Amino acid sequence: MIGYRVPGCFQTALICGLGLWFSWLGCLFPSATATAADNQVWELSPTLRIEETRVSGSDLSSWPEGNWFPVPLKKYQSLKKAALVKKNTPPNSWIQEATYTATLKGDQLVDGKLNYVMHCSRSERGFIDLSQLNLAVHELKWGNQDAVWGLAPDQKSLLLVDHFDEALTGQWSLKGRQLPQRTEFTFQLPETVVSRVQLKLPRGMFLTTSVGYVTGPRPSEDSQFDLWQIELGGQSQFQAIIHQAEKIKNAPTQILYHQFAQAGIREDGLRLREDFQIEVLNTPVQKLVFSAPAEYDIYSVTLGNDLALPFELQKTSEQTLMTVDLIDPLIGISRPLTVRALASPSLDSAIIIPRLKLQQAHFLGGTIHLDISSPLETHAISFTDLRQTGVLIQ
Repeated sequence: MIGYRVPGCFQTALICGLGLWFSWLGCLFPSATATAADNQVWELSPTLRIEETRVSGSDLSSWPEGNWFPVPLKKYQSLKKAALVKKNTPPNSWIQEATYTATLKGDQLVDGKLNYVMHCSRSERGFIDLSQLNLAVHELKWGNQDAVWGLAPDQKSLLLVDHFDEALTGQWSLKGRQLPQRTEFTFQLPETVVSRVQLKLPRGMFLTTSVGYVTGPRPSEDSQFDLWQIELGGQSQFQAIIHQAEKIKNAPTQILYHQFAQAGIREDGLRLREDFQIEVLNTPVQKLVFSAPAEYDIYSVTLGNDLALPFELQKTSEQTLMTVDLIDPLIGISRPLTVRALASPSLDSAIIIPRLKLQQAHFLGGTIHLDISSPLETHAISFTDLRQTGVLIQ
């Protein structure tokens, strides 16, 4: 808060510092003009913020609690300006390459090790946000020295980067979810340029993931385990599913899916987008068959953000069958599969929004987002084969 009043402005600021969290006390206005709306806050970093608050210059009881001391107003403004400039400076440090290794025992990944190769543009201390990391980390070290990391006042998990020529190492574990015939692990990792995960699985186990490129099995130094590797690139979140290989071969294929539909309704027709989150159990599949009403004009099928998939259409007077070639056989959880289509229903009666259905699969649930453009108005919405569980009006 910066102090000045009319007349007789105090050309000073009152400053209070507690650890890494700072509040700046400034304007010493008469109390009659002070409102909460006058406060200004600058979030400079996860551990540093500036807050300016107007208070009475004569009524000390209105000041926030703290050990305040005055500094010249010009000095405060100079400090604030320097802090704001630093906020807009690109980060000094980030994780260039991350490698994670662990061994499967029961429903847990144990004996985990991590190695972060850091990129530091200049030898200046800084913080890296590890809040996204969901591994149970037991220790972090720069060489033989313990790293400084923990919770900031805003509950973010931060790592202090004060070593510039060493990799960061650590130990971790992760508990999975035991399901019939498989074990699932959800990974949430810090953002990096390149990440990879290496897992040692008991011989006879099979690994699939929702993202990334999986290689294996390869022999390991222990004859009872195989080595699997997941190349994630810049991805930071994924699911890993571990099956018993023999059980996979003897069990029938099961396909589960969630469906997230977006329909834009305008005077000139419907624009439809359907996102499918598909999981294939037991045995891999390479082709998927969808059915849709005959008026469904499909023009695009993609996997992930940019991989166009080939598809064939078989149309009859009642429905359209679409066969999608996944190129690579799918087992486990796929990247989102997106279908885009157009339709031109009559606006003289109730509009039926067509729904794409995945054949020989179990529908688990999903959402439908309707975007109805003016001058069209919504009078009622009814469902034929779905049950509404909630509504969001934007």
